Amino acid sequence: MRSPNIILMMCDDLGYGDVGFNGNEIIKTPNLDKLASRGIRFTRFYAGGPVCSPTRGTCLTGRHYFRYGVTHANRGHLPAQEITLARMLKSFGYATGHFGKWHLGTLDPNYSGKPNRNPARNYAPPWERDYDASFATEYAVPTWDPAVGVQSGGRRSDRPWASPYYENGELTTENLKGCDSRVLMDRAIAFIEQTLEKGEPFFTTIWFHAPHTPVFAGPEYRKMYAEYTEAVSACLHFCTGQGMQTPDVWWKCRAAPWTTSRQSPKPCNLKCLIIAPLTVSVCYRPLKET
Repeated sequence: MRSPNIILMMCDDLGYGDVGFNGNEIIKTPNLDKLASRGIRFTRFYAGGPVCSPTRGTCLTGRHYFRYGVTHANRGHLPAQEITLARMLKSFGYATGHFGKWHLGTLDPNYSGKPNRNPARNYAPPWERDYDASFATEYAVPTWDPAVGVQSGGRRSDRPWASPYYENGELTTENLKGCDSRVLMDRAIAFIEQTLEKGEPFFTTIWFHAPHTPVFAGPEYRKMYAEYTEAVSACLHFCTGQGMQTPDVWWKCRAAPWTTSRQSPKPCNLKCLIIAPLTVSVCYRPLKET
């Protein structure tokens, strides 16, 4: 029996009610809807933690975040001794790749754009956590033109959200314009195609920055929501962009895609924000010979 390919996708701050397959009639999410219709939805699947980093670490380790020391966003790091999905699958001959937001440690032992963050003590990049290939930022970036605010040498300017991209441990400046989800998917698809050519099974984590702030979108996406405010029209533009535009890739490469959302504010009828554990949807397509 062939080993299945595994793609773990995570959206950042995507609420349960922000997608069409859960009843949203305003935000257009045709590609996520397509994944949901082709797979199985688990609607009582909860995030592993109340904020970003603990959820990500728990997703990789299966352990409560108190046990590995990442209790809040931008605090602590994923310890090297943790047994992760990447490490376990690599021991079975899988090629491993991570693309997008990391948020489980710094990516440069001498620099972090976050205040009061010790970059050397918290240095834990994906390329030292059992990923063969990686294209990652330490934390959130704009959803459009993600490198805006990043100076030469990778240091940020006066924009605290500016986080440089590192590709396999090296600062990168190429192909960083436009939709951030397209930017990271260009690398993820290339990794998938290369492993398929080699005949290797693969495991990849694709962690989109969208729709986490700062939220921006290009004119083609803003036009789709012209009757709404700029903030709404920019939100979730990645769902109709290159980031999720070709779900057929997952089926052609015999992959079992798992898409989920980490903890995010959920809108309620009282026009307030409630921070609570959210259910997420998981999509899976049984593998079959083609």
